[in-house]
Amino acid sequence: MRRLGDMYGYKKIYLIGWLWFSIWSIITGFSYTSNHIMFSACRALQGIGPALLIPNAVALIGRTLPVGKQRMIGFACFGACGPLGATAGAVFSALIAELAWWPWMFWVLGIVCLIVMGLAYIILPDENQEQVSGPVSAKPPKFDYWGTITGVSGLILINTALNQAPIVLWPTPYVGTLLGFGCLLLVVFVFVELHATDDPLIPIRGLGKDAIFALTCIVTGWASHGIWAYYLYLFLEGLRGQSALLTSAQTSPVAITGVLFAFSTVWLIHRFGVSYVMFIAMTCFMVGALLLATMPIHQTYWLHAFFSILIMPGAMNLSYPAANMLMSSALPKEKQGIAASLVSTMVNYSISSGWVLPARSTAT
Repeated sequence: MRRLGDMYGYKKIYLIGWLWFSIWSIITGFSYTSNHIMFSACRALQGIGPALLIPNAVALIGRTLPVGKQRMIGFACFGACGPLGATAGAVFSALIAELAWWPWMFWVLGIVCLIVMGLAYIILPDENQEQVSGPVSAKPPKFDYWGTITGVSGLILINTALNQAPIVLWPTPYVGTLLGFGCLLLVVFVFVELHATDDPLIPIRGLGKDAIFALTCIVTGWASHGIWAYYLYLFLEGLRGQSALLTSAQTSPVAITGVLFAFSTVWLIHRFGVSYVMFIAMTCFMVGALLLATMPIHQTYWLHAFFSILIMPGAMNLSYPAANMLMSSALPKEKQGIAASLVSTMVNYSISSGWVLPARSTAT
């Protein structure tokens, strides 16, 4: 999705993302007239909106703000939006579901997306008005069709295999077949990116050791975060029998600690460097997950659950801005969409695939 921003302008694709998000949020609300298949399909199409928004939003920050403190603050603000939005969304969704009717969650979201799109159109400068430091290539990048086909297809096949395995079990023939073909396509993708295109989706040759280190931390850390988030809500609502509204209230501290951790990233990176920030983030991932794994069912909220919820935003809001800062600094201005999309893809794919490990053990 970020390549579209590289080709046609980050602001334009950013606005299209809000419009798409709005349309499919409204349509999802009307899925109550059908069944769960319709709902799932609408939710999948709805997800294309954030896929357009996030990398192009980060690219706008990286393109317009100079390397240094200003860009760090910009990425920190972006990181702080995550816990704030998650908390607000959980609280208002729970309120609407309990006091009104659940489709209104999606209809209200669609209306809000339209409002934000209008504000973005007015406030954000046009591409030719941005103050960009350093030279920018006048030649627009070409779309890497073969890289897109092989890379996306490989990731889809691997993700499908990993998510189906806990349900139908690994000995089922098509699981191994999908996994094998997916891995083969990723090998072809790497070959295409290295030798068969002038405008690769991922500049593999340009990724230094620090960038690879940061991406590795993102993959492992955010995979554990997906496990934590999934089982936290199952634990609180399923085993403890809490309402959605009470669970939202109990997880609301992530808004406060998330913002604090996001803005502390600027000082920490300036003071200690990205490696130490990643170390702190990975430690938070580990401690937060361990607290949830050892939490008794009938224990008070103020022990394991509370401290796990306090700590986990540190993992998210230290690792994500740090990785974006590193990738943004490593790539030129015209490839800021690549930096943003690569980190975002790693985050979301890790969350989607990482929960398979505990699901596998549960199924067994």
